[in-house]
Amino acid sequence: MIASSSFRLALAACLLSSVRIARADVLQATLDQPMFEVSHTVDVRIEDGVATYKVKRQFANPGKVADEAHLEIDLPTGAAATGLRIRAKDRWYDGELMERDKAAKLYQELTGFGAAQPKDPALLAWMWADKLSLQVFPVMPGQVSTVEYTLTVPTRYAGGRYWMSYPRTAADGSAGLALATPIISVHPAWGNAMTAITVDGKRAAPDTAVVLTPPIRQPWQDAVGADASASYVASAIEIPASSHTAKPVTTATLTLELHHTYKSDLRIELLAPSGQHVVVFDRKGGGDNNVIGTFPVMFPAPTPQSGTWRLVVSDHAGLDNGSIDKWSLQLGETTATATDTPVFIPDAPETSNDAGLAAIAVEPPPIATWTARLGKVVASDLHAFGRLEVDTAPQLVPLPKHASLVFVIDASFSVTLAMIDAQLAIVKTYVAHVPDAQVAIVVYRRAATALWSGFLSASPAILSPNVDDARRAGKLALGNGSSLDAGLALAAQTLAKRTGPRRIIVMTDRRLRTTLTAPAVAATLDKLPADIVVHAIAPQLDNDDRVQLTRDDKDPLAPVATRHHGIFVELAGMPDVKERLAPTEKARPPDADREARRRRRLHARRAGAARGRGPPPVRQGEDRPRARDAGRRDVERSGAQGRLRRRRVLALDRRVRVRRGRVSRPVRRRAAQGRVHGARGLAGDLVRRLRARHAPVEDRPHRARQRQRGGLWHGLGPRRPGRRPPDPARSARADRPQGLRRRDAARRRLARPARDRDHARRDRRRGGHAGRRAARDLPARDRLARPARCALRSRARGVRRRSRPVS
Repeated sequence: MIASSSFRLALAACLLSSVRIARADVLQATLDQPMFEVSHTVDVRIEDGVATYKVKRQFANPGKVADEAHLEIDLPTGAAATGLRIRAKDRWYDGELMERDKAAKLYQELTGFGAAQPKDPALLAWMWADKLSLQVFPVMPGQVSTVEYTLTVPTRYAGGRYWMSYPRTAADGSAGLALATPIISVHPAWGNAMTAITVDGKRAAPDTAVVLTPPIRQPWQDAVGADASASYVASAIEIPASSHTAKPVTTATLTLELHHTYKSDLRIELLAPSGQHVVVFDRKGGGDNNVIGTFPVMFPAPTPQSGTWRLVVSDHAGLDNGSIDKWSLQLGETTATATDTPVFIPDAPETSNDAGLAAIAVEPPPIATWTARLGKVVASDLHAFGRLEVDTAPQLVPLPKHASLVFVIDASFSVTLAMIDAQLAIVKTYVAHVPDAQVAIVVYRRAATALWSGFLSASPAILSPNVDDARRAGKLALGNGSSLDAGLALAAQTLAKRTGPRRIIVMTDRRLRTTLTAPAVAATLDKLPADIVVHAIAPQLDNDDRVQLTRDDKDPLAPVATRHHGIFVELAGMPDVKERLAPTEKARPPDADREARRRRRLHARRAGAARGRGPPPVRQGEDRPRARDAGRRDVERSGAQGRLRRRRVLALDRRVRVRRGRVSRPVRRRAAQGRVHGARGLAGDLVRRLRARHAPVEDRPHRARQRQRGGLWHGLGPRRPGRRPPDPARSARADRPQGLRRRDAARRRLARPARDRDHARRDRRRGGHAGRRAARDLPARDRLARPARCALRSRARGVRRRSRPVS
């Protein structure tokens, strides 16, 4: 205890036995003088995870006699009073910690309300765990009295920030005498002017005064019907709209971790985006502490999943407080966790002066990995209290500066064009975090190639145009092979002469050739320098709009990354763009089947008429074959082997879209020839033009060999192309003498309609190789319908040939 001729000060160390009802800060004058508070300033200093509040308050007495100021003080969450001092003129006098009864007796002697004369004392005493009582005497008329007390508060470390609180005061409250609005300044023992500090969610600079104004009423308070006699706080979870959250729900599961003394003071409600609210917990449990567990929630009507969900907690009784430390919500397949915790729960207001608690968050000092603090307080020979705090760094390893990055992209046929887009999206997202990096991209198929020589800046203005140019040049086209080892080897070679931080980010679909094993891939990087970090990513095109990054150290390819300070992850939630076409739409117009069936019926009728069963029935539009029929067969030779084979021919006389066997771009028929046909479903010259004009498109892996051999997937339907089985009748005809074969060819020529015979005469007039080729390309009319008169003429001509005299 400190004594002087004009001053005595005492600090009570234990709870006073007579406790009045807890209220917000309330100022009263013992002798009813018109006293008021002039200022209320708070300096918060944070060091080693502990916040020290220096609270300075000034009281003015405009009355005519000296009076005693009596102030009831709300405390920040977890605070303890550790100091008190009072100012007398230009000198500060510190208080002394002593027992309750002794301090109360001494204060009574010094105030003059007892036997002793007034000596300017001050008394600070506990009322409850979150309440103090401050008495200052005397406050002289026409003068200002200044008192300062110290509070020590252990901070909370959550989400990579230190958290603490301070009570607000409504300056215009009607309870007691007028109070000043608190003004708070935060002074971290680390950092600089850019150290991030937030007060009630708003950014504040270090060492800068912030006025703690009362909060405005929120719309969610009206939704739950907030009671003026209770304190309300809320924590929010935002669930974005997606295909997984489109279906309304009627049930949910709430997982909650809430710490509060006397949990029977609390009411907990879940507020849905639609405005429905359900009471989860309603003032049960008596004097037990904390609300921790999982709670099923039933909604009276289906409610949408997407939107803002709020957990609203209200305190309906005085003397206790707490905080929402953690909560999550499960809606069907979606689980979300709140990121704005902790949220401090103020005590229930007893007067209009109470304005709740202001939340203060401070960016922590740099932490290499983690730090720990241990505190111990001995209360008696039998009881002691200990506290252990462990803080982990919000960022274990800082992002590299001026790094050299090599991305290894899988462009084999086992992936799709959508996978190429997904891998490029990963590249774009990665470099967004290191805009000062230099980037190279390696693409691997059967061999590995670089999209460009050297490195480019990671700036989108430079990187994106170069990627687009490489795509247009076909450098990102799909190809055979999946040589992941070749891609890693080229990436290591690319980084060999670079300095500074170096990274390899490899992407794979995990599909390797049978002769390439996962250990062999990992062995490719055995000689990699120790300072190069390797990460491996397996993108999953699951059409799920919920991005999920899952580490998998047990994957066979995980050693590629884990041996070089990296991780192997599976990245799900990426879009998969697929063309879903019916099999019959792959190589012909939608009406090809109908045309083919009609043409077969026509052939059958005409073939029956040619065998002497009478003239074929004639329908309008069927008097002669039409060029657009899709069921016609053409006979051609198969190269040097000299064997005949038949192919289905797609005849086109209107705009048809064909691109690599798929409907895509208009192609007009050839007017000179009247029909488009060829060995693989289209004329050979048309095939060559289409190959030159169109870039390759994505197709199924089993079509790769067909594209390499012939470009187009031919055929009229889903059947695989191939040779017809040999026809015994045709083989027998081929073995006949040359003279008989010529006679049969002449018969077939005479059996053609007049239009085709005119074409044959024109071709014969051309002569030479061109004429023979044109005649060969004409469609064969083997076993087609022939008029009866043509058959008679053929037989007559054969008789004349047989009756010709032999010289």
